[in-house]
Amino acid sequence: MFRALGDACLRFRAVVLALGFGLAANGPAAAAVELQLGDSGDPAVTLVELNGPIERGDAQRVQAFLSSMPQGRQIAVRLRSPGGLIDEALRMGRHFHANGIRTYVIGAGHECLSACALAFLGGRDANGATFRVKGSQAQVGFHGFRRLVPAREFTVADMHEAIATTQRIVLMIADYLAAVDADIEFMSLMLEKPNSDMNYLGDDKAPAIGVHVLEEITGRLTAATPHKTP
Repeated sequence: MFRALGDACLRFRAVVLALGFGLAANGPAAAAVELQLGDSGDPAVTLVELNGPIERGDAQRVQAFLSSMPQGRQIAVRLRSPGGLIDEALRMGRHFHANGIRTYVIGAGHECLSACALAFLGGRDANGATFRVKGSQAQVGFHGFRRLVPAREFTVADMHEAIATTQRIVLMIADYLAAVDADIEFMSLMLEKPNSDMNYLGDDKAPAIGVHVLEEITGRLTAATPHKTP
């Protein structure tokens, strides 16, 4: 599958040429992500499976794991996560983008939600082109974030501080989207839904905002329209 997908995207290109806020986009994480090697089906591609909620310190663990992979091979990360800490996810995404690491969310019933969806947007290939792939049987979901705060009485000053922090986080995410060459439309997908709901990326919309879509039954790839920075 990964070989066919890589070949399809190559044909397409030939034709078309940290923060420590303690924020969660999907509630507190219960355990660190699990990392293991998968079978890409292509000797030129190293596949890493990333599963589970994104917890404090996971970005550093992921970077260390990926840095240990053999040199000279394209690295791909398949993500499956309910979400977790936003700042950790953004660090992951920046690492994917800076190091030319492809991202995939594929497989029947597999989901990459909330903070995971932000990390997914960092996908890029070794040639420098954005490379994020959503499978037709998988889900990529976005929604608003929430602050992790202790249970106590809140003052007016606390409310003002919470508003200011929210504004900083929105700017942090907007800066991240620009840094990984992701369409600002992804911000809208987040803000349109509260933390208690989910805005799923549709296969019809995904290519227009920079995500390749793989029809997992037929193997047909709908390639993304290259994102143009304003």
